[in-house]
Amino acid sequence: MPDPTGRWVNREQWQCPKCLWVNGSDRERCQKCGASVRPSPDEPIRRWDALDLVGRSDDTKAGDASPAELAAKDRSGEDERG
Repeated sequence: MPDPTGRWVNREQWQCPKCLWVNGSDRERCQKCGASVRPSPDEPIRRWDALDLVGRSDDTKAGDASPAELAAKDRSGEDERG
């Protein structure tokens, strides 16, 4: 199966659909994850869509904590370092 194609943000940059990294137009593959390829030059520019973020998770923010654990942590002012 071929790698997914990014989308043009403008004619200078394209965005990876896997990691959302914005790459320079000279990059053939995603600079961050390498999992997608630059769109063809004749592909139209697509403006940012907030729905692009739906279904993505940021593991660095939540980790394995449940929403209740995160709320309790925020209220206590403590972090994992004690």
